[in-house]
Amino acid sequence: MPALAPRIALRLTEEPVTGAERLAGEGTIDQIVDDLDRLRLLGAESVVLDPYHGDPRETAHPEETWRALATVAARLFPDRPGPSRPASHPGTPRTRTEPS
Repeated sequence: MPALAPRIALRLTEEPVTGAERLAGEGTIDQIVDDLDRLRLLGAESVVLDPYHGDPRETAHPEETWRALATVAARLFPDRPGPSRPASHPGTPRTRTEPS
């Protein structure tokens, strides 16, 4: 188990979040990537991104959550293949297929 594996909120925004009240994981993709880099420098081997804002109704429509997580993953791992979604199941989470 890693010595430091923080759980942070994931709140992806179009505009930068400024001010002293900004938490790690809030803001533009650049701000979030910077937060993850800083956590890595502090010794975090893993970070749990929590994209839910505390309203259980959010889980009924996870599309925005999947988009936010996919945006971060694409930025952190640009050389990895992106997710694919079967055409017959447009509402299911995307799965990644790795080349053999």
